[in-house]
Amino acid sequence: MYAVNSGKAALHVSYLSILKPGNEVIVPAFTFIATMSMVIYTQGKLTSVDINHETFLIDPMNMK
Repeated sequence: MYAVNSGKAALHVSYLSILKPGNEVIVPAFTFIATMSMVIYTQGKLTSVDINHETFLIDPMNMK
């Protein structure tokens, strides 16, 4: 268990605990920057995909 002072720090600690360098993380393009930057800080492979404009969730039809 960890105590952190922000959501960004929480993402960083959680990514460090589960990601290995080079692991791919798929994130929606419409998201807070910390979601993406923490993947880069932990040496993950960032893949940004478009969202469905009705649900604001990842659109499987736009994944390559």
